Amino acid sequence: MAMHSILVFNANGEDLLTKYFSIEKKLSGISEENHSDVIYKHCRTWEDEVRLQTSKMWMNSLGSNQIARTFDDKIIVFRRIDDIIVFATGEDEYDELVLVEVVDFLVLLISLICEESKGSKIDETWLLEGNIFGKILVAIDEMMPGGVLEVFDLDEIINMAKL
Repeated sequence: MAMHSILVFNANGEDLLTKYFSIEKKLSGISEENHSDVIYKHCRTWEDEVRLQTSKMWMNSLGSNQIARTFDDKIIVFRRIDDIIVFATGEDEYDELVLVEVVDFLVLLISLICEESKGSKIDETWLLEGNIFGKILVAIDEMMPGGVLEVFDLDEIINMAKL
């Protein structure tokens, strides 16, 4: 089974980056013309659930991982870096231990990209400018193609993604 999702919110809880890995389960038995509506509703519902389960802990997550669980037993691990919050969500074999590693890796990667780009505060403006957003998405794709965790070596990810 694949990881559920990677999300990045700003400090106000607005989504800046979303990457879903296990949507196809939601599409079985649904006509093709309704796929986009189902995906949109599923994503919005999940993002609302993440906000509901974690928002009270966002201030405490600056510099340390926080863990939450949803009603359907999905696990949410997140950490705040400056003005953005990085989330990794999963279930089954993607438990707290694995998700903590994913968040730690993403935080390190984002920090490294920030240092290379301008070394300033990590915020919404920085994330969405130039090719930063694309670099992070490529790195996620290289690290976990299709949501299956394959590579945790920062140098290898940077080389594969040519960051």
